[in-house]
Amino acid sequence: MSEEGTNAGLLSTDLFAGFDPDECELMVMDGYDDCIVGVVERYGQNPIVCYDKEKVLFRLESDGMDRSEAEEFFYFNQIGAWMSDSTPCFLSANAEAHGDLPVERIVKTKERPDA
Repeated sequence: MSEEGTNAGLLSTDLFAGFDPDECELMVMDGYDDCIVGVVERYGQNPIVCYDKEKVLFRLESDGMDRSEAEEFFYFNQIGAWMSDSTPCFLSANAEAHGDLPVERIVKTKERPDA
């Protein structure tokens, strides 16, 4: 994951729902821009980037992992990578939100494995 700053000009504020990545210190996962669903605002805290969990898992599978490997990688290296209060979050959306994914990919993900 990288914190946007000098590279923020390369990313459109449209990608971040109008938020300025420089001003908000938004952190992103390199190579997963198409999995961003928006920016989450929290009272008393800076906004954070929000990714669609199923799209992230689908991307990992597209890169050659099976579902089990993708979930293991996701839970350890992505959702498990606490970097700071700017660490992105992951949305577990309902099936209607996944109209752009193949129907067979819209599956209920497993519960988080014990840490």
